[in-house]
Amino acid sequence: MSKIQFGHNLLFVLLIATPCGLAADDPIERWATAAGGREKVAAIKAVYREATVEFGIYKGAIKVWHTANGK
Repeated sequence: MSKIQFGHNLLFVLLIATPCGLAADDPIERWATAAGGREKVAAIKAVYREATVEFGIYKGAIKVWHTANGK
């Protein structure tokens, strides 16, 4: 097997194996870790979101509070 063919085979194996390896991780766990850990996420009492929306000629703003108990 030549070096070029070996390199292509190795690249193919890496491209195929990498998404499978990433898919095995729990995306929620990765998000919680990136946000500072489950303890930090559990301490959040409310989340405030703000956005602007455009649909054709219409424009508007959305301002929303989300709480854990749904208020």
